[in-house]
Amino acid sequence: MHAALRATLARDGLALLDILICTADDPAHPDRKPNPGMLLTAAQRHAIDLAQSWIIGDRESDVQTGQHAGVAVTVLVDPALPKTAATHQVPDMLACAALLRRELKRAGSK
Repeated sequence: MHAALRATLARDGLALLDILICTADDPAHPDRKPNPGMLLTAAQRHAIDLAQSWIIGDRESDVQTGQHAGVAVTVLVDPALPKTAATHQVPDMLACAALLRRELKRAGSK
């Protein structure tokens, strides 16, 4: 799966900095969502300012992980659009791309 993802991104000139996973069964493990361990590790490894970052996920636990890590913006991609604590909700990845284009354009004009 990771190789296929990297190959797909490479076709568009993109690359992943890292892939982090948690296989722990213990809900208290710092890397198990909604705990922020993996985001904190990524931020440290790659000098990422989480307070200026976005997290995009397809589960409420992704939203909670971002909130626990102090991420600025959370996006839930879910066609059912359940009630969520996310900053933004979109039904699919096309809508997510449109949101990103709009918000990045707005941020660039400031």
